[in-house]
This record gives sequence, C-alpha cells and structure tokens, in this order.
Amino acid sequence: MKLCTAITVILCIIHAETKCCAKDYCWRDFNGGIPSDAFPAGVDKNGKPIYVGHVTFPHKVINGQIFSDKNVIYYDWLWKEYSSDKNIKILCTEQPQKFEWVPISYNEVLFIQKKLLIGGFDDYPTYIGRAQCDNETSVGKIICIPSKCFELFTTQHGYTKEHEKFEILTYNPSINSTNKCDIEIELESLLNNIAITVILCIIHAETKYFAEDYCWRDFNGAIPSDAFPAGVDKNGKPIYVGQVLFQDKLINGQIFSDKNVIYFDWLWKEYSSDKNIKILCTEQPQKFEWVPTCYNEVLFIQKILVPGGFEDYPTYIGRAQCDNEKRVGKIICKPTECFELFTTQNGYTKGHEKFEILTYNPSINSTNKCDIEIDVRRGN
Repeated sequence: MKLCTAITVILCIIHAETKCCAKDYCWRDFNGGIPSDAFPAGVDKNGKPIYVGHVTFPHKVINGQIFSDKNVIYYDWLWKEYSSDKNIKILCTEQPQKFEWVPISYNEVLFIQKKLLIGGFDDYPTYIGRAQCDNETSVGKIICIPSKCFELFTTQHGYTKEHEKFEILTYNPSINSTNKCDIEIELESLLNNIAITVILCIIHAETKYFAEDYCWRDFNGAIPSDAFPAGVDKNGKPIYVGQVLFQDKLINGQIFSDKNVIYFDWLWKEYSSDKNIKILCTEQPQKFEWVPTCYNEVLFIQKILVPGGFEDYPTYIGRAQCDNEKRVGKIICKPTECFELFTTQNGYTKGHEKFEILTYNPSINSTNKCDIEIDVRRGN
C-alpha cells in the first residue's frame, strides 16, 4: 500500500500589473533616522552613502543631500549652502534597480529619451543629479525651464558648485520589479517517497520606526494602490489625505477618488491645486487609528499623532461627519493649544470642535508582505 502525501501550499499572489512611476518610489518624513529603503545616491569622503532629500523653502520644495550621520539636509539657494532640520523628506524605493544614472551635460537634458525623476519645485521642476567633487560623489539639483536646463548645483562647506557635466537620475519601467517574496518549490519523487523542498519568504522580524510604516507619494491624478482611505464622500467613495506646497507652507487637505486636485483650507477659504501634491500611503493601515477627541484635548492624547503638514506650527490629520460626508482636514497645534479641525466644501471652510484625529499604534503587529499557509495531510 502506497503512502500518499497531499500537500497544499498557499503562495504569495503576485499581481502582474503596470504600475505608475510614483508607486515605485516615495518620500518619507525624515527626522534623523535613515529608513531601510532609502535610496543611496552618492558617497561621502568616508565611503558612507549620501541620500536624496527635499525640504520646504518659501514657495519652493528644494532637493539636496542627506548624509548618513547628520539629521539635516544641505541644499543650494542663490549660490549659497543652507541646511535645515525641519520639513524634510527622503527619497525611498524598494525597486532601486529601476533607477539609472545617465551621464549627460546640462545642454542635453531636454533631449534625453528617458523618464526623469522630479526632486522638487523651484518655480520650475527640478531634477536629481550627482557629480564627483573633492573625493565625494555629491548630490544636488538641476533646474529646467521650458527652453533650457541649467548646470547641476551641489553644495559643500557653505558654498555652491556648478557642474556642466554630471549624472542625472532616470526611471526605467521596463526593468522587472523585484518580488517582495521569492518562493522556490522543488518536487522530487524517489522510491515512492515525495521529497519536497519549499524555500519560503524570509520575514525579517524587526522594529521599524514610525516613518517607515507610511510615506508620501507624488500625486498626478492616479490613486496609488496603497493610498490610505481616510474619509467617505456622499457617493460612498473614499477620500484620501493629501499634502500640497502653498506659498511657504505644507498644507494637508483631501483628495477625492475622481479628482486630480487637492482641496485645502487657507484663511477660512477653500483652495484647490493640481501641482506639487503628495498623497498619504501605507502598507500597514491597521497600525493607524482614529481617536475621537475635541480641540482642547489634543495635546493630552497619549498616542503618536500623524503629522500632516507645517504652517509655522505642525498640523495633524483629522476627519468629521458633515453633510453626508466624512470629510478630511487639518488641525493646527501650537505648543500651548490646538485649534479646531478645518475641513472644506464648495469654496468654504468649516470648523469642528469635535472630531477624530489620526494616530499611530506601534503595538499592533505588522502585516507580512507574504502570507503563506502550508496544510499537510497524510492518508493510506
């Protein structure tokens, strides 16, 4: 009588779909810790990686460089090096093989037949470049106006240096994505025995700091698959959290499923914009909780609040029910007090004294990117 072994292996389901460029990278809030998926772009004189960052500067988002052992970003403005430890984001990707450095000169950039990665906005889009300088591969910005591009600007020791020849960062969607879970199954039959080798996903159990459980993706009208649904419109469709550069502020507001703009409050009036928008995304939505509160209790909440923007003071993310919608908006907090939740509709702003505020709970377990179940049954 033969021994029969039935084995059911439930594997990762890999969805073969075309993803927009923004899904292959994101910008994480940077507070001094380098995320595990930060994109290494340069090398300092000690052989340590230099990363791409961008920072909010009056009316601009300027890309520059972040060193491994520093909690600031260094960037150029009007031929001078500046640094900042506030309102910084760092470029991250789990698909670094899709990004290529192309050698080029400044007068050839407009003719390049590849997709350029936008690093910031300085009246016009800026791109990401790097060049060798004083035993470092320094990272900086390339400003392009419709008719021409300028040199690469990098900084060091308080000064700016221009490079006519440099490498520019491009994106190549034709390169295959790396599966988050690699599985190999080898079946061998030998002498009525079934030898089965299953190489499963290796799940690294590690504690990630807060910023690695969410990120901000560039938004150009398409909702990423991991966008965080925060509210519901009157048609039952999700409303998402967005962030926009407005004057010298980063203002959080709401993005509707069928719109390519963000709606936000400024001085009790609703504005909209289709430029310089980011959308909040996470692969761990179960770690984010909505806590009922009122404006005069926010500072006493014993949970981690999720930052949404910066308007002289930090702003946080809230939502409230109004006119058959669960609207998403901002809460501005000074060191001694917080204001109401501000949401917008039809050109106007509404204040809510009671609302829900978005918090982060690190005690909730992460969802594995690959869930595998093995069911082994034996019978005669």
